Amino acid sequence: MKYHPFVYFSALKWCSFGFELFFGMPTFGRFLVLISASILPLILGIVYLITLYLARNHGQFTIGSIAGLITLFIEYISPLAWIMHLITAVILLVESIQATITLNKKEYLVRDEDEDEFLLEA
Repeated sequence: MKYHPFVYFSALKWCSFGFELFFGMPTFGRFLVLISASILPLILGIVYLITLYLARNHGQFTIGSIAGLITLFIEYISPLAWIMHLITAVILLVESIQATITLNKKEYLVRDEDEDEFLLEA
């Protein structure tokens, strides 16, 4: 079964929210950054860029991805980073819920004539 890109966009929004929530925990988030030698923030930055690209293509809100990228830049200022991670997590939660509602309202399932299965389309 093939999926419409909006399905991946919705999943990336939820994953971004989860990452921000974990990074927002003062001890656990700092431990993750230190133990990964700053690789996890780099991976999260790539996820934000992909989500930003998909959000622009589907006419969705981009503020969560932009806030996440800004948060990654100020990651190493501890008290400010903690607050920014939590603010970004709340923004991403709202955007994830909005993306899921949009996904559920639209009809993405269509019948594929050749393969006799359902495909997700716009």
